[in-house]
Amino acid sequence: MRRFIFAASLVLWTPAEAESLQVPARDLLDFPIGNLAEGAALATAAGDGFRNPATAVLAPGERARFSASAISSPSVMGLSAQSASISAAVPRDVTATVSIVRAGVDGLFRTESDPQSIGEVPYHTVVISGGISRRESSFLTGGIALRYRTGTVDFERRATLGIDGGVVLRGLPAIDGRLGLSTFLWTPAGGARERTTFNGAADMKVIGRDSLRQARFGGSWSHTKDFTDEKFLMLGGRLREIEARAAVGRVEAFGDAAWRTRLGVGIHYGRFAVAVAREESGADLAASYQFALTAVLR
Repeated sequence: MRRFIFAASLVLWTPAEAESLQVPARDLLDFPIGNLAEGAALATAAGDGFRNPATAVLAPGERARFSASAISSPSVMGLSAQSASISAAVPRDVTATVSIVRAGVDGLFRTESDPQSIGEVPYHTVVISGGISRRESSFLTGGIALRYRTGTVDFERRATLGIDGGVVLRGLPAIDGRLGLSTFLWTPAGGARERTTFNGAADMKVIGRDSLRQARFGGSWSHTKDFTDEKFLMLGGRLREIEARAAVGRVEAFGDAAWRTRLGVGIHYGRFAVAVAREESGADLAASYQFALTAVLR
């Protein structure tokens, strides 16, 4: 379904539209890359800080973290996405993070006067990010990331620079709550080049003794002007090595609105963690799956 929408957008492409969307394939980044059934502003399973630079901060005693993730979508959508990141502790309790994300759609073919295809149309984007994050206190963590994004559609290839910031508040009184806020793909020097996304998420502990034995409930919100709007309620918990999450919400995108569910499970084993998430694709299509692997050096 989305592949057909992308193909239609290529057919209808005009110079005026190209001017308003100067860097192609921005819509691919609205898929929850690096977000495994979590609120984007509090997403930590992938460990890359892609949605909120503040979430990439290393815990005390950790020297480095390596992570990789991928999305597998139904064949009719043709979407694939991969990411990789490295975070390292540097002086003054600062974490430096470098990441790369690629997302693309396969199976878009060029035709002329008849249905016979005469070549594949490339449609993909790459985001390279470099950021720093710091735990300012036991309650506040902040982060900032510089991003370079390229986008390609057919023979058109453009690039832009952006900067994003985010904060995470932890241990809010009485409810052991968390609050995260962040921007995604903000281009202060050229707003027409990107559609900035604003993320917010909050949760609180509903039961449990510590971070290894607890259940949490919360919600998340993401908004991209004139494009997408997401609101989710989330329930998650951890029991020693096992972590599980479930989310249900309403997603408005491409002029349509639908209810979606997200399910995720993670396993922590020593320095390693593996997470898998499932998300309904809508329009009666098969679900998409996400995978993430992280390794920590202490």
